[in-house]
Amino acid sequence: MHAWNAEPGSAERVAALKRPLHTLKGGARMAGVTAMGDLAHELEAPADDRPGAEPLVPAVAERGLGRLGDLLEDARQGPRPDGLG
Repeated sequence: MHAWNAEPGSAERVAALKRPLHTLKGGARMAGVTAMGDLAHELEAPADDRPGAEPLVPAVAERGLGRLGDLLEDARQGPRPDGLG
């Protein structure tokens, strides 16, 4: 993120972020952690280099990555006894 913030227009920096998001999306979905897979997809999609794709904004990506960290921690803790997590 620090390198991307220094060069927000860098296609190389966006690609470097997109690769792990794509991997995380697939892995999370295979593991049944749908919310994490969906969020990774939402962060990955703006980084696509297809015509008309919206650019991925560093501030949005940073918040999304923080949320992915929260979801990972939730997944590590396992389901809650009350069935809500």
